[in-house]
Amino acid sequence: MFLAEDRLILKNKGGYPCEGYLEVYHNNTWGYVGDTHWDKNTEKVACKSTHCGEPADSSVTDIGKPSEDRPIWLNELKCEGDESALWECKHPGWNSSYYSKLTVKKITCSSNITISLDGPKCAGAVKYSIDGKFDGYFCNSNIGETEARLLCKSLGCGGLRQIPSEWEDMERNAAKMKLDCSAFKNADPDHLWQCVKGNDDSASCKPFSVICEGYTRLQLKGNQSNVCSGQLEKEENNNWVPVQQDNFDFDVCQQMHCGNSLSPNNSTNKNLNVTCTDEVKVVLHSGKDSKCYGTVNIEVNGSDNPVCASTWTKKEAELVCKELGCGKLIYTQERQNSRGIMDHVSCKGSESSLWHCEAEHGNNIQCSKQPYVVCSDSVEVKLADGPGRCAGRLEIKHEGQWRKVPANRWTEAQSAAVCKQLECGEKGKTEKFSQGSGSFLSITCPTNKKISNISECLTENSNNQRPDREVEAVGITCEGHKVVFLSGTCSGHVGIEHGREIYWLSGSKETWNQESADTVCQQMHCGNAASFSFHSRADMINKVWKDSFSCSSRKKSLSECSQTTLLPPDHQTSTAHVKCSGNIEMRLTNSCWGKVRICVEGKEGDMCADTWTEDKSVKLCEKLNCGTPIKAHNSPRDGDILFKSLHPTSQTTDLTQSIFVKNQDNDNSCRQKPAYVVCSGSVKPRFSIPSYKCFGNIEVEYEGKWIPVCEDALKDTNNRNTICQELKCGDAVKTLLYFGPAPTDKLAISNLNCTANANSPLSACSSITASTAACKHSGLRCSGVYNDLCVSSFLIILCSFSLILK
Repeated sequence: MFLAEDRLILKNKGGYPCEGYLEVYHNNTWGYVGDTHWDKNTEKVACKSTHCGEPADSSVTDIGKPSEDRPIWLNELKCEGDESALWECKHPGWNSSYYSKLTVKKITCSSNITISLDGPKCAGAVKYSIDGKFDGYFCNSNIGETEARLLCKSLGCGGLRQIPSEWEDMERNAAKMKLDCSAFKNADPDHLWQCVKGNDDSASCKPFSVICEGYTRLQLKGNQSNVCSGQLEKEENNNWVPVQQDNFDFDVCQQMHCGNSLSPNNSTNKNLNVTCTDEVKVVLHSGKDSKCYGTVNIEVNGSDNPVCASTWTKKEAELVCKELGCGKLIYTQERQNSRGIMDHVSCKGSESSLWHCEAEHGNNIQCSKQPYVVCSDSVEVKLADGPGRCAGRLEIKHEGQWRKVPANRWTEAQSAAVCKQLECGEKGKTEKFSQGSGSFLSITCPTNKKISNISECLTENSNNQRPDREVEAVGITCEGHKVVFLSGTCSGHVGIEHGREIYWLSGSKETWNQESADTVCQQMHCGNAASFSFHSRADMINKVWKDSFSCSSRKKSLSECSQTTLLPPDHQTSTAHVKCSGNIEMRLTNSCWGKVRICVEGKEGDMCADTWTEDKSVKLCEKLNCGTPIKAHNSPRDGDILFKSLHPTSQTTDLTQSIFVKNQDNDNSCRQKPAYVVCSGSVKPRFSIPSYKCFGNIEVEYEGKWIPVCEDALKDTNNRNTICQELKCGDAVKTLLYFGPAPTDKLAISNLNCTANANSPLSACSSITASTAACKHSGLRCSGVYNDLCVSSFLIILCSFSLILK
């Protein structure tokens, strides 16, 4: 059986801990102290061991024993006065002395003990004062709800509401007392002081705190820029209700750590508005341009102070996002720190501000961590390097940095969320756009629900994406995407393509003017409008775009112009037509092969290869009268990139009518990726030795180099005839063995597919393929006029060469 420690208390009906008769707890039983041999030293030890000071003068009286059923544990005490407990005085033993008197001694000690709460009314750290002077706190070990309920009741604060882990306001260097109420297992002590065991200066002794039912939580609501001003509210049954009358017997601003109260201002709705002397607001510091992520700080009268994260949870972080109007919490972390103004913060989530949550407040609280919060409104989304706001490479701004998103595992549902977020329609499809620069962001979308905002796919690990170089950045074209185009190159009718539909811009005389025409030309990279006009074609009038635009000279695209709320009366009577001052030209650096060059607005530069397609190569070769594209084997690694991409519309008949996306001056992401095209028109044949007019080794110019032809490519008669006819040597007679050493370059013409057409050059063949695969090179003899002596000489040399090889 557990035996509690021996204990002496002074007991009386009034509950004063330093006045009364002596009761001793021994062997798990309460008993009395007899007065045989009683003297001043007995009183001195009794007062000292109950932490009640010295005996008061002439304070000893006899009172009747409260009960005859309890033992006389101690009697015949002979004390020296310096003992720390009565049982250390000389005595015959526990319950060993006969005591027949019906009375016991009642004494009064000098100390006046007061127990109160170091906080607002009915809440705080439990402190004790001796003779009206604050002396220290009680430790929170060996004490629980029973003692807390007793304390709340004794203070007139009703029952117990909560025992917090640590109270906010305490004098850090004050003394602390240990408590042990285990002797009162069958009944409550009359006073908490009866549980005192002595001083405890150890670091493990944390002050004991309570929140009683009589405590009224307060907050101010309605002013995010100053949480110490606004409508006063109090907590009732876990709900916040407005306060209508200031009937508090304490300063409400001091309780809310807002300084002192200024005169309250009753508003017209009779709710009490209060402004305190301190100006306080919660802020997130990131060093970047967003207020919605960063370390949590409290700005007090213009001075920033960190918040500590000793007990920080998602609930506190969620309240910060809510308070700052920053959407939902994405995640919260902890960062290194050394001090703060708040710690042990505990929020329910219904508070108007983090500042009004239960917490420890102080000017220089020591702590090691500071909370870091990322809210959803810190996340921005854009579609970059596309032909309009609603199409392009997806980029997400997360924690102040724009980053790309990998295309693998991207879904249509995620595209739809992006399009909705950008107000670009309900759906979107993936499409390849220029890859841009910068790093990737890891996306992890929930699988059990439909997302409405791409921020729902971000986690604290999103910045850890490390894809290899082959990962493609996702691009999206939303259903709300629309582009302005001209029916010709830098001139024509002004059209708008929206999805699969084509519309025409209104030629209203109220809106189609010099400024609007200039804007369209500048948007198309065609300078300014040299002239503009109005057309009334019936087929176009029926498809006039529904909106009307009013542009100024500063606008660079029609989408930047303001939309007129009321359509002009002549909105659908004509369509817009413009002739711009500039022009757009496209070429290849070497006539029919090379880098794609674009000349626009007085500048010429290269096109990025990221979005260049085979179809565009077909259109460009055709435009340049260079045949069809053939496989390129040498791609340049350096370019002067002027445009990121070009985007034809369904009305495009010439690539120069496309929507061009310009490359920014400081963007080098495409510098090593210029678009490069080889057209069949760049291919032409020759005999390797010009003096041998119609026979010898055949070579073909390919990407500016002369390369041999494989024997297999000359097996077909049409292929051989095409070469001979282009060289004006009649028809082919037969193939010849290749003469001389093989070229060091392994590239050779491996396949040809030509038709029997006497007027078609080699460049017109439907297939011209070069390959580095090993093959037997060949020569050709044509039927055209040739020198017999030259042929004989060639054959003699060829035979000699064959003998040498043998």
